[in-house]
Amino acid sequence: MAPMIVVPCGHDWKGAGKYYLHQPYVDCLLEAGGTPLLTVHMDRNRIADIMACARGVLLPGGIDIDAALFDEEPHPQCGEINPVWDQLDMMVIAEALERKLPILAICRGIQILNIAAGGSIIQDIPSQVNRPLKHMQEAPRWHGSHNVRLKAGSVLSSLFSGDQVAVNSFHHQAVGRVAPDFEAVAFSSDGVIEAVERQSGSFALGVQWHPELMVSHHPSMRRLFALLLEHAHLLRKERR
Repeated sequence: MAPMIVVPCGHDWKGAGKYYLHQPYVDCLLEAGGTPLLTVHMDRNRIADIMACARGVLLPGGIDIDAALFDEEPHPQCGEINPVWDQLDMMVIAEALERKLPILAICRGIQILNIAAGGSIIQDIPSQVNRPLKHMQEAPRWHGSHNVRLKAGSVLSSLFSGDQVAVNSFHHQAVGRVAPDFEAVAFSSDGVIEAVERQSGSFALGVQWHPELMVSHHPSMRRLFALLLEHAHLLRKERR
């Protein structure tokens, strides 16, 4: 049986409301050998029941995050937030860390993973970073619009040849204060943190770019999903 990977769904509170997940996340998990388990907001006990069946977590991208989660007031440039979505992600992350499930976090996912683990985020790169790059690209979504420098010896660096990789970019928020037990392992040239890794305990890797949108033109990005499934298979063997 393929390992089940929990993927919290986005939530749109407008109109009648809806839960959703963009297809490329599902495609990448299926290709890597996982079974996506799409999860919606519900009470903590039901989330715990779902997480008991899971062998990994994928945290997808999405909208901005409520500044109250890291004890700040909202910046004027903050966009849409949704406490339902935030709470779902926070519950899933708490359960995943407690159960030592491997985690791959993407874009919004890296930010809320860092918050849930005790860190913070930069609420608006253009106004809070000195001489920032263009982090909201106007180019094909698969295109690597800027480079990130990889920290030597990191897990992330082992997936790519060389000390840098070109990535796509669709964000105005980013990791700020790195959470305890996590380390920043990739940076854009303006100093923005582009990836974090957990330093002890279970595997957790977050990237600020969208590898699921790059795999068609940059096959090396598949390695991120393969690594998540590698850890999921190891966990399943351990818990048989």
